[in-house]
Amino acid sequence: SKDHGKTLTDRNRLRSRFNLLITNIDKSVVPLKDIYKLYQVRWQIELLFKVWKCTYGINRVHKMNKYRLRCLLYAKLILLLVNGMIINQINALIYQPTKRILSVAKCHTTLFIHIAETISNLCNKTNKGLLFFKSIAQMLSRNHDLEKRKNRQSIIDVIQLFACKSNN
Repeated sequence: SKDHGKTLTDRNRLRSRFNLLITNIDKSVVPLKDIYKLYQVRWQIELLFKVWKCTYGINRVHKMNKYRLRCLLYAKLILLLVNGMIINQINALIYQPTKRILSVAKCHTTLFIHIAETISNLCNKTNKGLLFFKSIAQMLSRNHDLEKRKNRQSIIDVIQLFACKSNN
């Protein structure tokens, strides 16, 4: 609202504090207290699809031969997977000692900007390639943190919670 020159009324501010979640999941499968946590995981998936569309343009195609379209789609999906693997590795290195999580959206955007260098260095098995990935890791860890809200678990904590419950 502030960005558009509008102020939030007290009534709307009060409404914005509530979320209405409707589900058909039985309480015996997922307890009521865990529904919101499950929704957080779902929201992360939605954000990932947004990255696919906004950063990689996976939804933007023009008229072309179906074989060319397949190649283009496969190339974009491979790029998503490679960048995702890079982000996951850097996230794992950072999370263990600091409990910080990187924003997947911010990281994908940065890696997409540096795509030519990334591809070139993936094929380069010299120290130059290793130095490039160290510099990317430092850049992402410096200014790509996921914004943490007060009194909320990280998405990693939520996923681990459900993983532990499913193993029991």
